Amino acid sequence: LRFHLLRIEGIRDALLAGQFPVRISPNFYNGYGYATSIFYGELFLYFPAILRVIGFSMAESWCAFLIAMNIATAVICYYCAKKIFFDDLIAVVVSLLYTLCPYRLVDIYTRAAIGEATAITFLPLLVYGLYRILTQDTSEKSYKHAYLPMVVGLTGVIQSHTLTVEMAGGAILLACVLFCFKTLQKKRFLMLVQTVVITLLVNVWFIVPFIDFALTQDVRVFATLSVKLIQHTGLYFPQVFALFFDYAQLSFSADSGVASEMTYSMGPALGLGMLLLVAMLWNNNNEHKDWKKRGFCFLVIAIILTTMTTIYFPWDRISTSIPMVAKLISSIQFVWRFVGLAACVAAFVAGFGLLLLHKSEGKSAYYTVAAVLSVLALVSAMDITTDTLFHKAPMDISEYTFKESNNTGDASAGEYVLCDERYEIVTTIFEPRCYEGVECSYYEKDATNITITVTSGNSDGYVLLPLQNYKGYGVDSEDGVIKDENLVMGPEAVVRINIPANYSGTLHVKYKGFWYWRVAEMISLITIGWLIWENTKAKILK
Repeated sequence: LRFHLLRIEGIRDALLAGQFPVRISPNFYNGYGYATSIFYGELFLYFPAILRVIGFSMAESWCAFLIAMNIATAVICYYCAKKIFFDDLIAVVVSLLYTLCPYRLVDIYTRAAIGEATAITFLPLLVYGLYRILTQDTSEKSYKHAYLPMVVGLTGVIQSHTLTVEMAGGAILLACVLFCFKTLQKKRFLMLVQTVVITLLVNVWFIVPFIDFALTQDVRVFATLSVKLIQHTGLYFPQVFALFFDYAQLSFSADSGVASEMTYSMGPALGLGMLLLVAMLWNNNNEHKDWKKRGFCFLVIAIILTTMTTIYFPWDRISTSIPMVAKLISSIQFVWRFVGLAACVAAFVAGFGLLLLHKSEGKSAYYTVAAVLSVLALVSAMDITTDTLFHKAPMDISEYTFKESNNTGDASAGEYVLCDERYEIVTTIFEPRCYEGVECSYYEKDATNITITVTSGNSDGYVLLPLQNYKGYGVDSEDGVIKDENLVMGPEAVVRINIPANYSGTLHVKYKGFWYWRVAEMISLITIGWLIWENTKAKILK
């Protein structure tokens, strides 16, 4: 939780210091800065950060963000289900099953895995988007806009959680391969390509700095990345559909058994929803073949994704047999992360089950089963929220928490730290350090902006500043003598400014980024503007 709260406070402080878009968060590592904004999508954290800027407390801003995310999840899932099933009640039930999924609630209220939880908000758009591309009549005029749900969904995931991008991308690829008879149809294949291209253009402002740093910066996450076997982090099937759990515990290995683990459940309602569709498909009634085929496709994907969350899926065998994907699998860390994806598809599977039940058995059975599934979802959700409210110790997130001098432990595992020999940086020195005859007469630090007045002796000297020296920092002086070339890497990966002999002047250090980042930002703005114009124009003409 403190990690994500520091991200919000970092965006606030960086915006107030004039850094936009925020690339280096100034609050981490006692003010030395951290490249979390480059490696970890933070677009949606601008909402609570702006609330902080205009005067709301951190607690108020955080709660407002969670409320907005819960509402967005329900609305987005309802919209997608309504577009697929054309039935209000089914859309409500599907949205309820997904929004109240225990794993999603645990992500928010137990793990505080807010990046993953935000990404989960947009997964229904990926389901509906791919469904629309593969099933809509390509001769319809509206098909030329079929890319839009997936572009919005993929953008939401990209701007929230990098690991979910990897998992969702793999699931989409799996679906395209399984249903290649649809994927390889010319118009549908071109629409998929168009979707990928537009998504990249919309997000190129984030992707370019990410790739730039990944290729050129010696950060811990890449320098220490190795193949690790992760099948032992899988679940047992009873965990996947559990109704009640002890949410106070935490374990990452199946070897420890079930009792010591927190809930990773998608809930019994989604499990019964899947069984409902199986029963409807088992029915020998030959009516509604199209809906049965589509439901069967969803069921296949849901079963595969659910199995991928367990210890029974051959993760370790894949890692040892296919070295090319071993590191990708290792980066997921825990295979139970797939519960979010599985729950999303399973919610739509339940929707297909309800639709076929309505068409085959009439309203009475339809309403009864919808009520049973809804009550089960409510019971499991109420159990989690009750446990959180009454059995968890409160955490003080007052403003002073984020101004403490010792927050080096709040950067999670420090994945984005610049590496020296021990993968450490200096975090205990808060003033400039002058060497070789250089003296400092004035010093001010505002987020990642530093103003310093120095004088030097008869020989060249240098000054070390309390900033982690990611590429992109720049320096200039009021007299124009000191330029970006004077800023180099110092010991322990801090910023070093070389000062020429017999110099006296005021220097300004700030994070500038690069010209090609600006180009990428313009491309994204133009693409977003074009998308708004094209889709607004289509609605006006319609």
